[in-house]
Amino acid sequence: MREDAGITAATCTHGDRAAAAGSARSLADAVQVGLLVIQHDRIRYANPVAAAMAGWPVGELAGRSVDVALAEHCRSLVRSMVERGLAGKTGRPLQIEYLRRDGSRFDARADARRIDFEGRPAVLLTVQDVSELSRALRRADWHAGMLGRTEALCRSGSFEIALPSGELTLSAGLRALLGLGEAEPVRAHIDTLDWVPADEQAGVASRWRSAVAGAPFEFEHRVVCHDGRCLVVLHRGVLGAAPAIDLVPGATAPGAAAPRGHAASEQRAGSGRGVAILHDVTAQREAEQRVRQLTLQDEVTGLPNRACLLEQLDAAMRAARAPGRVLALLAFEVPRIDEIRTRMGWSAASAL
Repeated sequence: MREDAGITAATCTHGDRAAAAGSARSLADAVQVGLLVIQHDRIRYANPVAAAMAGWPVGELAGRSVDVALAEHCRSLVRSMVERGLAGKTGRPLQIEYLRRDGSRFDARADARRIDFEGRPAVLLTVQDVSELSRALRRADWHAGMLGRTEALCRSGSFEIALPSGELTLSAGLRALLGLGEAEPVRAHIDTLDWVPADEQAGVASRWRSAVAGAPFEFEHRVVCHDGRCLVVLHRGVLGAAPAIDLVPGATAPGAAAPRGHAASEQRAGSGRGVAILHDVTAQREAEQRVRQLTLQDEVTGLPNRACLLEQLDAAMRAARAPGRVLALLAFEVPRIDEIRTRMGWSAASAL
């Protein structure tokens, strides 16, 4: 009687284990990530997603080497990860190239953990297709590199600003323009820009605080580089729209109607995310100042010339038209100035 009871208990235990194994396999088949069970460098089980990712019919991957699903340069990395998994060591997921049956490849992320498979130690390799993410990251890197090269070529830099917090994120081009090193913080605040002279900080912050979404603006100000140089920059900026607000004040539910005269979302001045481009125009402004000096001053002596006199006279005549204003012009002649210039030179005549 006791022997019969033992046989019954063993049969029930074996049946429970078989049912549990079947449930686990059904669950693995339904998971939407690739699962590979590896023992002795061989694939013992591959769920439908892993087989489809590799371009193999379900069931045909079992018994094959794990190398059939891996690009050649990734095989040693995966073997090392599998060995660590068998030893019970966990590590960071690996970025690998998953190999399809037709020879094409795609980027995947793999992770390994030790499991017991049919009573023996094995490694469960989880594989996720990250090809779309990898392409997006490559595009982002390309755009970032292109932005950096363009900023360097144009002697410009940019930043992104979040309002009303006022936090700035500086681009690599702007950091290079200001001469900031790698150790300098990437972030700054619009109200405390230490690379803007103290007498201009309030003006720069005010332009952004009063900015209206979708209305570009520009102005000039100075910046102080890390080495002490002072540059004149043309600051162009635009503020984007703030995130829409689903509920309006006074609404009690998402479907409630907004009160008459109120919009569902309101864009306040100085609220949202904006971008700015700072272009170094120092050389241009210095050249313009030099041209103006050459226009209004004698090139040899540096004294005001006839054009400067006429410009100042025109401004004074306009000002004299105001009530209570008068204008007097005193003209005198230096006799024999040409004789002095001929005998003693231009410098003597100019000094006189």
